[in-house]
Amino acid sequence: MNNLQRIDINMSLNRKDAIALYNDISYLEEIAHNDILPFQYNTNMKFSDDVWDFSHYRKVNVNKSCLRLRFTNVAEELERELKKYILDLIIQNRVKIITLNRKLAIIKNFLSFIGDVHIYYYQDITIDILNAYIEYKTISLSYKYSTMRELLSFFEFLERQSISFLSKELKEICKGINQKLILARRGERKTPNIPSKYFDNLLASLITISNNAEEPIRFRAISCMLLILSQTGLRISELLFLKENDLKTMKLSNGTSTNYILYRTWKCVRGNNVSSLVEIFCNQIAFDAWQKLLEFKETRKLKEATEFIYVDNYTDNPIKQLELPTSANRFMDRMQLFFYTYDKLIPSVALPIEDRKNLSTINYRVKGTRENPKKQLEIVPLTYPTTIQYRVHVCTALYEKGVPLEYIKRYMGHLTREMEGYYVRPKKYKQENVEYSRKVLNNIVTGKTKLLGGESQQLTDRIQKFIEDNPEKVYPNVDEIIDTLLETVPIRQKIGGVCIKGTVIRDCSKDEITNKLYCAYGVCPNLFHFFYNIDVSYRKIKELTQSLNINEKRGLKKQVQKEKNMLASIILHQFLPEFKELKRVIQRDGTEKVKQEYPSIKYIVNNIDSIESEVELWKKIK
Repeated sequence: MNNLQRIDINMSLNRKDAIALYNDISYLEEIAHNDILPFQYNTNMKFSDDVWDFSHYRKVNVNKSCLRLRFTNVAEELERELKKYILDLIIQNRVKIITLNRKLAIIKNFLSFIGDVHIYYYQDITIDILNAYIEYKTISLSYKYSTMRELLSFFEFLERQSISFLSKELKEICKGINQKLILARRGERKTPNIPSKYFDNLLASLITISNNAEEPIRFRAISCMLLILSQTGLRISELLFLKENDLKTMKLSNGTSTNYILYRTWKCVRGNNVSSLVEIFCNQIAFDAWQKLLEFKETRKLKEATEFIYVDNYTDNPIKQLELPTSANRFMDRMQLFFYTYDKLIPSVALPIEDRKNLSTINYRVKGTRENPKKQLEIVPLTYPTTIQYRVHVCTALYEKGVPLEYIKRYMGHLTREMEGYYVRPKKYKQENVEYSRKVLNNIVTGKTKLLGGESQQLTDRIQKFIEDNPEKVYPNVDEIIDTLLETVPIRQKIGGVCIKGTVIRDCSKDEITNKLYCAYGVCPNLFHFFYNIDVSYRKIKELTQSLNINEKRGLKKQVQKEKNMLASIILHQFLPEFKELKRVIQRDGTEKVKQEYPSIKYIVNNIDSIESEVELWKKIK
């Protein structure tokens, strides 16, 4: 048996003895009577201590305050049973310490309340007292549900301790809140995504600051950390725990290499003070930021002082007051100062109300100003994205590009399946991007780009028939035609193409699960594409051929055959039609115009002859 910090208990128990001990919890009273805490390590802690401090045994980047269990502000007559309850949870080792602290706080609030009304015995708790507490506390419905759930668990523990007061009516009050309603409201209050326009400016500004040798290193380091955060979506405690050797390079079968980060997470590991390693892709932006952080350490002679890529002190005396790893709270202080300092690049101070939407705004205390350091203390509204919003942004971007939720769960370090979509903020299904939909329809109506896909000809014919049935809306009134089509033809951008369905074609006939499956594998009849999506199909083919070669060497015959089938389908139904249409458009408009209008396919246009030779090799794969 382990306690919540994975410190072995001074008991050598086999499974049978452990079960017997759990069923007979009188041992807790013996521990309390002897005033000991039965941990293997000499913690010098007693059962009677006001604080049980486990912070000295921290192996993960959890705030030290979370590792201190405080039993203050509870009447002495009530404290003993509360400590026994918390100790029982420690020994079970099923609850993470942050959750344990939250449980303790909830119960302490209730015990403080009943102490204030001079109730010092649990047996005196009545329905009226519980109802009075519920009315007394001005709390949200969600917190009220958590309170009742934790109190019920505590009351049931007291029952096992032969402290009987939990009547059927009292139990019903604790169970009476609608959990489904709570979950629904939680969904409405999810952390919002970072607005796209703001994020684009933020990213460009962070790169500018990180590259500017004239800026102070401490601010350049913050910008580098935010760049890595913006590209990986790591939790802030995971980010601050990264070490120099956590950046890895992998050689691919085609001779190129890719970078990834091997980070430590404890959120997706059951138990406490333990972590697991998870790999996550490191793109060029994050890679460059990482290298700069190493340069900053080298400049300040910090390389020998610590392996962590970020340190909190880049002064000439770097070892003094160096906290390793940097705590999340300390980083937040530095980050807020960063946004205040670079207000001109990243508007953050005293923004209009409309510019604060979906961002966090705090009353920031400034000691002096940049222009006048001796100015008296002032308070300004400071607006910036919270660190968790970067995680939301990355998860949402992955989801919108077609990355399966299961992949997001694995590489973002989520523990349960319910967390797969927790950080995803998909757009509501309507005309999601009016300008994009208008451009797509304009290209179809005017014949500028040919629609490709399984039922593309039928859709094109029906749109043409729609135009012919409305002779008053002929060219040059294309805008009027498109405005009408926008109301009846829902268009959703997909990775490598678009989903077009609605009354002009038909409603989607698939049930929800089947529909998701069809979309995921790109075989839905409502999925269409254009020649300028060829960069996506080309990338799919390259990735499949690399994976196929690796799996062939590993002898994974079934996986190889599956990938060959997928490869043949993508080549036949996506790439070749796009490639044929691309050559036609180049002949019509010229190479330079195509590259200028569709920069994402510039590589393919420039290498069209060599890629055509590649196609012939792909076709021979059977």
